[in-house]
Parts: sequence; C-alpha cells; structure tokens
Amino acid sequence: MNFPYGESELRQQLCDIGRMMYERGFIGAADGNLAVRLDEERLLVTPSGCLKGFMTPEEMVVTDRVGQPLDGKRPSTEILMHVAILQERADIGAVLHAHPPHCVAFSLAGIPLTRCVIPEIVVTIGTVPTVPYATPGTVELPESVRVPIRGSDVLVLERHGIVTVADELWNAFKLLDMVEHSARIVHLALQLGGARVLDAGQVEKLINSRYDLGISSRNTIAEDLLARLACSQPLQKPRPT
Repeated sequence: MNFPYGESELRQQLCDIGRMMYERGFIGAADGNLAVRLDEERLLVTPSGCLKGFMTPEEMVVTDRVGQPLDGKRPSTEILMHVAILQERADIGAVLHAHPPHCVAFSLAGIPLTRCVIPEIVVTIGTVPTVPYATPGTVELPESVRVPIRGSDVLVLERHGIVTVADELWNAFKLLDMVEHSARIVHLALQLGGARVLDAGQVEKLINSRYDLGISSRNTIAEDLLARLACSQPLQKPRPT
C-alpha cells in the first residue's frame, strides 16, 4: 500500500475532517473517531474524549498496528474496532466512525439501507449493510464488523452510527457524506408515502456502467447476488403495531 501523505499532513487532515463531521451534524460533542495508517507498522488516531470539531494536530495519537499507543497518549476507546477493520482490509488506509442522524434513525426503526433507490449510491457503493447491535467500547464491536467489512466500504452499526473506509481520509469522508445525504432523501420520500426502488433492469445497467466509468471500488451489489436481489424489494415506512 502507498502512503502519499506525511505525518504532519495526516494530523491536519484528521482535524479538518473532524471539524467537517461536527459542522455537518454527523457527530456531536465527543462522538465519533478517526484513524489512518501512517505506514505499515503505525496508525494515527483521534484521542479519547476529545471534541472532534475542535481538535489540534498535536493531540493526535500514534499507535502500533494493534492499537497500543507509542507516545503515552490515550487513543479513542473504539481503537480496537479500527484495528479489526484495518486487519481485515489491507487495501484501505483510513477508517471513519460517525453518528449521522438519519443513518442512525433508520437503524433504530429497523429499516435497512439495502434498497436500490439513489442511482449514484448504486453505482459507487451498492447497498449499505447493517451490522446487528454490539456493545460499544467492548470486544463485541470489533468482532461484529470483521466479516461484513470484507464486502463493503460502508457499514451501518445498529444504534451506533456508521463506519466508512477508503484508501485515504478524504475518500472515507466522501462516502460518509454521500450515505447520510441519501438517507436524508429516502427519509423525506418515506414521509411522502414511500420511496420507489429501481427495478432489476435499471440496477443491472447501473452496475454495468461502473466499467465504462472506470469505477473499481468495492460494491455490494456487483459482488453479492443476494444483495442485488434484495435491493429492488419495495421500501415503505413501517406501519405502527
């Protein structure tokens, strides 16, 4: 894997993206955490308990590749989740965890983001799997994401937000922004009576267009037949029981 950025630049990127996550409402107060590979042996991660919208470069924590701090500082309490994801995906360099309201709300309501509704999401990401609830801050959480992250660059964590991964921090942030924006659109459509899904033929055309567009990122629909079959099922607001 390539490491195009130096440590000082990555420290600033973590601060800039943390601030944007806060300003866009993807996190509140000390929520969320970010991690990036410094090299093959070290990670740079956000510190425990910090306000992500107001971080400074010198606050960032250097750890070894299993999450043990190398500079005496205390890394995020979710460091083991980041480590687990990076262990499973040698092709990625950055992990973001946030609590975007619409994505979290869909998980609370039991509505999966696995329907093919927004063409741009179908082409780039595919669908977004939801990982069943695991207790934050415990070993349950990192173990819960190991298998699903192998097949997707975006995961909704039931009741606990979203994880996005990419080759670098800005691309992981782009995925976060795209998915929450799409969730907001679907939420509005459900308030108007329902969101019409793309049919199987339309989905097939979109997936085939990836090759013409030169898109080679991981895509759940392109790689998983079950995800493709499920994505054209009707999407309706649950009725009260």
